[in-house]
Amino acid sequence: MLICKWLNSLVKRLGTPIELANNYTQDLPKVKSLKNKIISNTKNIISILFIFIMLIVILIYFFINKYVSDSYNYSKYNYKTINQKENGTWISINDISKININQAKVVFYGSKNNAISYTCKGEVVHKNNTLSIKQASCIIKLAKSKLIIQSYQSSIHLIEPKNELILKGEQSNISLDTKTVKYNFDKLIVNTSILKDFKSYKNGISIEGDISHTIFKKYEY
Repeated sequence: MLICKWLNSLVKRLGTPIELANNYTQDLPKVKSLKNKIISNTKNIISILFIFIMLIVILIYFFINKYVSDSYNYSKYNYKTINQKENGTWISINDISKININQAKVVFYGSKNNAISYTCKGEVVHKNNTLSIKQASCIIKLAKSKLIIQSYQSSIHLIEPKNELILKGEQSNISLDTKTVKYNFDKLIVNTSILKDFKSYKNGISIEGDISHTIFKKYEY
């Protein structure tokens, strides 16, 4: 009885356990409010960063589509009919054994011509049996001779080449149209690269060389 009276007296003086807890935590909402504000600000910053990154991705996408994507289906043309589509100034050279391509887009058409001919928009230099193409867009008609094509960070389209090629590609995108011509890839070294959807024919035209960090696939528009 004495204990019960003492407890009742204590409750009257201090209040019930729930009342004590409420009195103890009456300042906590301010702490929770500050924490919620920090979380809200962090979420806002993350959202802004996400939107910024998405805008950059969209800009890159439109840039690639405008400057890198094909303006038309190159495989619908050959070295004779491409003049109907590209009626720019064509330059013929008969002593080219190597073409260096740096950050450029080049479309090659296999031909039976004795000399290479090309039309370009951008920087092109012809020196010592080498044609150097940098930050340019070109269409080239291949000659009926063996040729070395070296590319760096470039887009290369090969439309039915009719003679042996040596490819040395790095960080490039190479596509090959194979509608009517068979090719042999046995001597092509694919180092940290992707070779897609090709069948190698022993009696086909040899495409050899060494490509690294490069995608080599069939031409598709």
